[in-house]
Amino acid sequence: MGKPYKKIMVSIISFTKYGASLSLEFKDILIKHNCNVRLYTGKSSISCNDIENINCSLREWTGIHFEEDDIIIFTGACGIAVRSIAPFINSKCTDPAVLVADDMGINIISLLSGHLGRANEWTKILASGLNANAVITTSSDIHNKIAIDLFAERNNLYIENMEAARRVQAAVIEGSPVTVFCNAEITGKVPDNFYIQKFQDNFLYNTDGCSTNNNADNCSINKYNIVVSPFTVFRECDISNNKDCIILYLIPKVVTLGTGCRKSKTYSEISSFISEALNNSGIFIRSVEGIATIDIKKNEPGILEFAEKEHLPVSFYSAEELGTVTGSTSYSEFVQEITGIGNVCERAALFPQGEKELILTKQAGNGITVAAAIRKWSIDFG
Repeated sequence: MGKPYKKIMVSIISFTKYGASLSLEFKDILIKHNCNVRLYTGKSSISCNDIENINCSLREWTGIHFEEDDIIIFTGACGIAVRSIAPFINSKCTDPAVLVADDMGINIISLLSGHLGRANEWTKILASGLNANAVITTSSDIHNKIAIDLFAERNNLYIENMEAARRVQAAVIEGSPVTVFCNAEITGKVPDNFYIQKFQDNFLYNTDGCSTNNNADNCSINKYNIVVSPFTVFRECDISNNKDCIILYLIPKVVTLGTGCRKSKTYSEISSFISEALNNSGIFIRSVEGIATIDIKKNEPGILEFAEKEHLPVSFYSAEELGTVTGSTSYSEFVQEITGIGNVCERAALFPQGEKELILTKQAGNGITVAAAIRKWSIDFG
């Protein structure tokens, strides 16, 4: 559960002495799962060193913890929890997991963010620890079907359109056929109603949506389709504009951007140049998992702001490290004089040697350079 390097923030609120006692039991279970647990009560008569009385309204408390926490647990009636969280619900992609337990610990309910927030999993963990009833209501779980959002998260895939994901999910639950177009290795047990179509990123598609490349066998298009690729080439095929077809794009984060710029280039300039370069090359910007450049740019405001606003980690390498990247890369005498290495962006994208392949050679303009490399990737159905 969770990532080992990040504590999972949990807040538990109770309203009765029974709920307070239950919250202490929850804490004992959760701290064994890498959780940082804080206990609160809305009842001033409850006195316990480990439980803090809230000094504001329950609505205010909920708003604060909706922003701060990964998990919120109410030990009390569902109605209290629903009324408390209602003003703050935003998106299944960002909302915390919300659980509700009756104050006797008989039933534990996954109320919000069952998949992406892991509320379903945490509900099962707590129910198992207390021998309680785990109440799960998401259709994919009760019908034992694959959950598209959870599949995407576990494979580090960006869901481009949540409405398309909802419609494909409904088709999955109903057992309708779903075609999955993917150009990577596939592992795990593929669901029975999923039909895998391999394609290469430079395939051209005809009006039937089938590849004109002779290596494509048994091309099949269904009403519901999933495209798993870091490249936009599939958008060029005719079925992308077929109103009778639902196409869900799941974009793997597998691309490293190597970049460089002259001093004081702004975020706006860098963002605009990179976006245009990727768009012209048919690469989803959402496929980018990180940025790399030379260490003399570690304090370059435009690069740092771009990384921050795109929520991307940025890596800095020395000229000596970049010099270890061999193979065909472009060369600039000017860049050599300034940085000590004849090419920054391509070498940075490819570093370390042997793990990635260049998919966008050096693009330069307005004092900015960018290149892109892709690592080997696969998807796992579990």
